[in-house]
Amino acid sequence: MPTLESDTPRGHALMPDALAALFPKLYALDGQGMNAPVTAKLFHSNATVFLTEFDGNNEFFGYICSPLGQAFNEWTYFTLTQFAQETRPDIPNHPLWERDIAFSSGTILAAALADHYRDSGVRA
Repeated sequence: MPTLESDTPRGHALMPDALAALFPKLYALDGQGMNAPVTAKLFHSNATVFLTEFDGNNEFFGYICSPLGQAFNEWTYFTLTQFAQETRPDIPNHPLWERDIAFSSGTILAAALADHYRDSGVRA
């Protein structure tokens, strides 16, 4: 399982083994929608992703808050490889995605979104 425990440029592991083990398997939360528990939150300057399910290897399912506005938010699949390999355009070889290490696993998506928009000053 690629978990990137020693991810030094980021300063913390993007997906430590202990966190990866908390995720429900893919499709386990089908139908829960905004009531789905979020296990991890990743972000960069323009986007935030709330991860809800993991295949235990590389593929995640979650909800992305689009930089284009709330009308473009969506549920979609992501890979750990994608998050780990994307770099910032302004700083060569610096990772783009960060994990919110203060995020509480198990927060219901609707509550996480309310906090996200309150903290960012955008009305939900």
